[in-house]
Amino acid sequence: MSNKQGQLETLDEGEPPFILVDKSKKRLAKQKGKVQEKLLRQSNGNARASSSTGIDRATATKERLKDILAKLCPISISNALHILPKFPYFDTLNFDKIYQVGDSISDTGNLIRESPIGSLTPFARLPYGETFFKNATGRCSNGLLMIDFIALSSGLPLLKPYKEAEANFSHGVNFAVAGSTALPVETLAAMNVLSPVTTSSLDVQLDWMHSHFNSTFQSQTGLVIHSSGSK
Repeated sequence: MSNKQGQLETLDEGEPPFILVDKSKKRLAKQKGKVQEKLLRQSNGNARASSSTGIDRATATKERLKDILAKLCPISISNALHILPKFPYFDTLNFDKIYQVGDSISDTGNLIRESPIGSLTPFARLPYGETFFKNATGRCSNGLLMIDFIALSSGLPLLKPYKEAEANFSHGVNFAVAGSTALPVETLAAMNVLSPVTTSSLDVQLDWMHSHFNSTFQSQTGLVIHSSGSK
């Protein structure tokens, strides 16, 4: 029998000695089972609490990121003019036009207007352009480029790509093409270097610029600009 006050096992009269050993084993096994069950419940509770905390933190982080993106990604140019910093340096220059050459860090839509590859590039569809323009503009970004920030900080409209038909170039032109190279493609080909995206290298962009200046100047003055570098 079990002495509950002293928690000692004793033999009933007539019980063989091995009964005491058997009772002790059963009692220890029962206690061990209770301890294991308690530890299991605590473990499951901690796991649920940890999972709940993880979900709460993930949700809070997601909401915080959404709030940050909402502030950094305005839906209109007019809103951008209010939040972008004004740099006194740009104000002192007093320029009213910007002319840009370059590659993917500056292209605002020339590559996607080139055939046959341009319209098939990823930059012609979302997610490119989704956070600011809400559609793909040909920029290799989901938002604005550095040249966009420079234009806005200077009080000028965003530069239109040279290949955009009937675009307003009164405040400058963007000749940059994503994937373009500094050296002509012919020079690179002679060195077994391929330019698979575009053939509009820097010299081609400078030719575009010359043609644009020539047509603009001629329409204003009736004169023609000559350049030995023009093709």
